[in-house]
Amino acid sequence: MAALGKRKLILLCLLLMACDRDRQEVPAVEPADTVVAAPVMEPLSDNEALDVLMALSTVAAGAAGTAPELVATPELRRYLNVVRADHQALAAELRIIADSLDLTPEAHATADRIRTIATPVDVPAEGEADATVMEQQITLQRLFLEALDSAVLRGPRNELLLQYATAMRPTVSAHLQRAEQLERLLRDRARAARAAAAETGGAAQPDTLPNQGVTR
Repeated sequence: MAALGKRKLILLCLLLMACDRDRQEVPAVEPADTVVAAPVMEPLSDNEALDVLMALSTVAAGAAGTAPELVATPELRRYLNVVRADHQALAAELRIIADSLDLTPEAHATADRIRTIATPVDVPAEGEADATVMEQQITLQRLFLEALDSAVLRGPRNELLLQYATAMRPTVSAHLQRAEQLERLLRDRARAARAAAAETGGAAQPDTLPNQGVTR
């Protein structure tokens, strides 16, 4: 038992160091994530905050994990793989925190909303999967940021949970900004393809999108 407690303490120390490092590496600038000011909610308990954070990473990893099979654009597929990997890592860190603090999630309306909105992508017609998946990602990332700003970052009293959520926000913001960028690029590429096809009277293949990966 003593050895197990020591290992948990070491993991907690490492995680705290990582959170501090992430916060130091993020520039102290106003977030450019295009999300309107989140509504003020009642402060969450630690258990409620845990439920929201678990829902966030589980839904994000799940949605990004199934969508790559549907899309054709390589840049979008790479983006989804990055989102999945980021949130799988975040979920693993959160499990360590929950176990070390002996916390169990307590149901909260924000977590329920996240789980409800994350329905499987329904592609209406062949060739429209990329746009549909992109729309879902933007909707989810905006919801995640709203959940963080309105609930989680104003809620937990436990310093470790608060540090975790604070360090998580720049990752979610970067995912949203890249998703919005990809949406614009996909739209521009489709417009260029239609124009080229109209000029030549046949199908035209657009240029490949620049490879701009998501950074945490």
